[in-house]
Amino acid sequence: MVLKSQVKSTAVTVTTSATVLPATALTGRQAIDIVNFGAATIYVGHSGVTVANGRPVLAGANYPVDLGDKALIYAIVVSGTVNVRVLEGV
Repeated sequence: MVLKSQVKSTAVTVTTSATVLPATALTGRQAIDIVNFGAATIYVGHSGVTVANGRPVLAGANYPVDLGDKALIYAIVVSGTVNVRVLEGV
């Protein structure tokens, strides 16, 4: 992730329902880094993400991706909740 002018960090609690990361995107966002602060794996993908079709992000791991501010990414967990941090950059 190359950050050029602005950075925003957001804490999000991921649940067993698809949770958008973050709720409001940074205007002009070009990249996002999802950091799993929990003890369980989260799964990321589209609004219909499930543990069967999502990309796993292990506990303590991160997932950086180029992602514009109009594109939404979601996460889900098998059970309970997981605390994640979302770092967005312009």
